Amino acid sequence: MRERSIVLAALMVPFAIQIHAGILDWLKGSSPAKDSSADAISSFQAGIGRLEERKAQIFEKVGTIRYDVQKTNSLLSPMLGIIRVESNRGEDDPRLAVAFITEFELVYDGKWVVKKCLVKVWDSNSADSPGSALSLTNPQVQQVQACFN
Repeated sequence: MRERSIVLAALMVPFAIQIHAGILDWLKGSSPAKDSSADAISSFQAGIGRLEERKAQIFEKVGTIRYDVQKTNSLLSPMLGIIRVESNRGEDDPRLAVAFITEFELVYDGKWVVKKCLVKVWDSNSADSPGSALSLTNPQVQQVQACFN
């Protein structure tokens, strides 16, 4: 029994040392971890920059790209990015007030990953449609994801 206790204690020492080192770093006020929110926001903005450069190849008749990134209270998705792409908003015919809206929801887990994509049709005579989900294997979704890799 004593030998088993010694073996278990020996196995726990590395974990105790790692926890102790983490506490000491925290007490000293060391710099934030690599995957901090500042890194997440800057990497999201870099991805948006690449998306702006490639938007003509990814989307048809792109009007505007709007985006937002925010911290959440969720333990599963502490950072959330939303991208809204509007296209075909009456460029050909000003009387036509219809737009196709594609919304991408991205979560940050060390890198930005597209979690959900919705395609909506906006009409000036009605409110936003609830939208239809677009498969994450869709080429358009994959090209957006490539901007954030």
